[in-house]
Amino acid sequence: MSDTEPLAAGRHWASPVPDHCDLLRDTALLAIRVGRRGCEVVTQPDPHEITLFQPATGFTEAFLLGNGTLGASVHGHVGVERIDLNLDTLWSGGPTAVAPDHRSHSVFQALRSAIETGAHAEADVAARRLQGTTWSQSYQPLGALHWEWTTDGRPRRYTRRLSLVDAEARIDADDAWSSLFVSAADGVLVGLCTGNTDGSLRFSSTHPHTERNFDDGDGVRWLLAEGRAPTQVLPDYVDHPEPVQYGTDDIDDKGTVAAGMGWALAVAETTGPAGSRLVIAAADSGFRGWSERPFGTTEHLVDRARERVAHALRRGYDDLRQRHRESHQELYSRGGIDLSGSRNSEAAAAAQYFNLGRYLLISSSRPGSQAANLQGIWNVDTRPAWSSNYTLNINTPMNYWGAEVANLPELHEPLLDLARDLAQAGQQTAANLYQATGAAAHHNTDIWRLTTPVPGEPEWSNWPSGLAWLSSHFAERGAFLGESESIHDAELAVTTAAAEFLDSLLVPSPQGLIVSPSTSPENTYIVGDERFAVTSGATMDQEFALSALEHLHSLELRGGNTEAAERLSNRVRRLARPGIDGDGLLTEWVHSLPPAEPGHRHLSHLYGVFPGDRVTINRDPVSFHAARAALDLRLAAGTGYTSWSQAWVLALAARFTDAQLASRSLSTLINDLSSASLLGLHPHDAWASGVVFQIDGNLGAIAGISEMLLQSHDDAISILPALPSTWSSGSFFGLRARGGTTVGATWSQGRLETITLRGTPGAAVDVETHDEIEWQRESQSPTPSLKSQNPHTHRARWEVRLADEGSRRLSAVGIH
Repeated sequence: MSDTEPLAAGRHWASPVPDHCDLLRDTALLAIRVGRRGCEVVTQPDPHEITLFQPATGFTEAFLLGNGTLGASVHGHVGVERIDLNLDTLWSGGPTAVAPDHRSHSVFQALRSAIETGAHAEADVAARRLQGTTWSQSYQPLGALHWEWTTDGRPRRYTRRLSLVDAEARIDADDAWSSLFVSAADGVLVGLCTGNTDGSLRFSSTHPHTERNFDDGDGVRWLLAEGRAPTQVLPDYVDHPEPVQYGTDDIDDKGTVAAGMGWALAVAETTGPAGSRLVIAAADSGFRGWSERPFGTTEHLVDRARERVAHALRRGYDDLRQRHRESHQELYSRGGIDLSGSRNSEAAAAAQYFNLGRYLLISSSRPGSQAANLQGIWNVDTRPAWSSNYTLNINTPMNYWGAEVANLPELHEPLLDLARDLAQAGQQTAANLYQATGAAAHHNTDIWRLTTPVPGEPEWSNWPSGLAWLSSHFAERGAFLGESESIHDAELAVTTAAAEFLDSLLVPSPQGLIVSPSTSPENTYIVGDERFAVTSGATMDQEFALSALEHLHSLELRGGNTEAAERLSNRVRRLARPGIDGDGLLTEWVHSLPPAEPGHRHLSHLYGVFPGDRVTINRDPVSFHAARAALDLRLAAGTGYTSWSQAWVLALAARFTDAQLASRSLSTLINDLSSASLLGLHPHDAWASGVVFQIDGNLGAIAGISEMLLQSHDDAISILPALPSTWSSGSFFGLRARGGTTVGATWSQGRLETITLRGTPGAAVDVETHDEIEWQRESQSPTPSLKSQNPHTHRARWEVRLADEGSRRLSAVGIH
């Protein structure tokens, strides 16, 4: 194909080397890359910007903008731009209360009995009988704005850029340009363009809707749209003659409906600075809370959206942009990594990917918003892949693995809010299905906080530990804040609900107390020549039971409830620990059952290494090495073929201090499992492209990359534990360690130069480095004192005393 041949109706093309040198930075490395994105000219990437030389060929290549609630996907089209819009609360369906029902108790007892007697087929049959009849609902698109901003055709010069530091997308086509951002400060999408100042603006949606266009007489043209979401959307993998259904029911006198919430969009278009064209948009939905009937009426939603736009118009473009940048940069500038000193394209790509992850988390999750779902807050499909819901058996927790260490703790709050809701919604599910106290949530949930198992295969449907996993995020939050922080009601409520439920499922076995029933997420085991799903003592569930009971024990102690704490301590002592088989591998089930898929994408049995922290080289070296052997087996058998699975490999590699594996995993994420705009990809045969966007790989990598530079889970602040040789020189700042200490470091030619610590004034912290460090003496601060050395890991631990103002800078002056 020649470099002038159009790819799709004149809109997408392969650009030659750009002749406008302002795009090539002084430190850029020019190369030709051949991969899943074809043959393209690349430069050493700017760590704070993504620059591409052709429009998006589809949603997975769009630039994503967002403020936690309002999402916009910008394609960069010349002629008519397409801006796909989303609202975090716009979902199909409505609230579904779980009524008390004891009919399942006999089924549960039959399931327990089948597991105990080794009747595997009977256990799977009984598990199916516990399943519900409803699926989770689907996250919905609002629709798309079509903004005519230039003349159509191929420009001589074209670039599109996503500034991660400014949270702004800009498209340049010859002498025309457009710029868009979504403001958290003002709750609106803002677009400005030159070029065709008289072009059209229209809206399209897959949902039935009404639309009005009019001029208000003050130089503002308005576009108002309103409609209702579907009452039911079945998952994309369910065969049904009517998978998408819209409501015909009457709206009650309060304006609410049982399902199918209303939504509204308001867009204003007017003249901007210097004769440019300004567009401002806002949206609203009828969502009133997870247990409340939503509004079906739309008049007041239109009014609210229009007032938000009118308020933004009164501010003016310059003020809107300044407020947007300040809001975004307050979060984005708290921490970062600089690998430019390595002068290596692999290092530069890693820094860019890390910053993109932080950017996407900031854009998709803010205090008061819904938690980021499978696609964050961006989706263009009425039946999106896997409903774009909350998948609790890995994807939803992974979205938030990096929030604390990346110094973005308030962005963690929407996930904690989700956990709090499920702790309430799941109480009846626990009682109905398992005769249990506490609360249960299964592998899928949605904005309506579904907690029952969906009607599917037992290996994924009958996993009841969703709340248990989410509750661990309260423990992580507390660890990073420090023990001095007071116990919040939500933390105690969620931890209690998760711990009580798991405690109710414990049964005695020769190995100790084990969880029954239990599954290892989405994997099965083999007995004879048959595959089965449900048993007892899956390693991940044992880890959950240990962490939940231990966390509740800690909370009870801090609250002065010694009697409850002692009972919990006894239960923890009796819990069976994960097993190690005859080959020295950590097993996926306590009973050492052979997995049906040795290369399965889930790495559930390695939870204790990451994201958990029970298994470390210092606390349990035998299990640590067994877990590493188990990871090697998974890798040899082909795991890591989705972006989220590879992000888990990355984080585990960092915990195993294997810099080479971590580097290889990160390279696979960036080069093989990302789109042109670096969005994480997941294979999906039902989509024409063969892949779909999932945000978990992008967000999980925040944690994985951070863990390569800083770890704090093993009773010390470990500096550069998994530094690749390609990251020879660099620095990081603003990363957070457990205990609340903020950490920075610099290194050159692979050798640590400085460490900066900021935490509790006068506190002593343990710092771990390579064991050949020699510290520069300081006149007013004591030299770090050596506490221990590990000859196997070549790491040393030092006690460092922070200054009275809470900071300390250490300089390494040599090698022994």
